[in-house]
Amino acid sequence: MQPNYKKALLFIVVGSLSIIGFGASVLFLNARSLAGFVGPQVMVPLLLVLGLGALLVALACLTSVFRALNLSDRTLALGLPEGSVRAVIALSLILIFVIMAMTSFDQMQVVTTSLGFPEERLPDVLDKLLSAEQVLTPEGTSVLRVRLLTAAPPETVDLAKQMMTTISTLVVAVAGFYFGTRAAQGATEQATQPTVQIITPPGGTAKIDKAKTPLTIRLGTNPSGLAVHATVVGDTPDSLKQDSSTEYTYAPKTPSPEVRVRFSLVNDATVFQDLLLTFDS
Repeated sequence: MQPNYKKALLFIVVGSLSIIGFGASVLFLNARSLAGFVGPQVMVPLLLVLGLGALLVALACLTSVFRALNLSDRTLALGLPEGSVRAVIALSLILIFVIMAMTSFDQMQVVTTSLGFPEERLPDVLDKLLSAEQVLTPEGTSVLRVRLLTAAPPETVDLAKQMMTTISTLVVAVAGFYFGTRAAQGATEQATQPTVQIITPPGGTAKIDKAKTPLTIRLGTNPSGLAVHATVVGDTPDSLKQDSSTEYTYAPKTPSPEVRVRFSLVNDATVFQDLLLTFDS
């Protein structure tokens, strides 16, 4: 099936609009919060719900784009590349941790407004004073209105500490699980990937003398016992003789200045190891 680029572009537009809508909602809520209509205890849950909704819409659009371009895999979660969902969960928890940390820090200090504050007490609260202004009461009397920054009650501080400890433990556990899973998966894939190695001569290169004894080449495969095919470039094919499944003997016939011997797996020619041979002048 041919990729449907028009459908992919449509889903990209929908995802972009959802992100723009999320940004507009955040700006609106921020304006309402500054105006005093929405408190932080309401602002944070709304931001988390809106962010989660925008994330789900963006993931749905991304999945649809991959499907339209024939890049999705039905065997994986949401059809996305392996590890995408785990990465989203880990990053989302980190984002929640940051939001909760900022909110908890903000709640550690409380802004109180006092109407009719005595002017003679202003020097005593200068370290906590945010603003002071004269306002008129409904009766027409001019009084002093001050805004003070005071510490939160001990119960609020203890609750914030408990929440931060719980969320940080969850974030560390999930992030550790994600990166641990990726590391274990990478080690497993590396261990199961078949390979062929040149044991002797080491380093994948050797300088030999045409007049001396032929060169002995020893191989190893992982897993052991895999069939190996050898190809000689720069000399005649009969210059390389196979003594066993893992041992070859190279005797120069009519070599060029450099001879390359490639050892590849019979079942997978893309897995190979090259041996570069040069000669003493």
